[in-house]
Amino acid sequence: MMEQEIGKWQARAQRRPRLLLHSCCAPCSSAVLDTLCADFDITLFYYNPNISTEAEF
Repeated sequence: MMEQEIGKWQARAQRRPRLLLHSCCAPCSSAVLDTLCADFDITLFYYNPNISTEAEF
């Protein structure tokens, strides 16, 4: 299903599609980035309100 949707976007696009992707942490986004970076120019938006102190970074 995902491949079909990506194919539709590529057929309509004059250029490589851009994708804004929310990332709460590196482990959550790593596999997704590996899959999607072949088809999209990706911008990551990092936001994780569960991290409360600088020591957690």
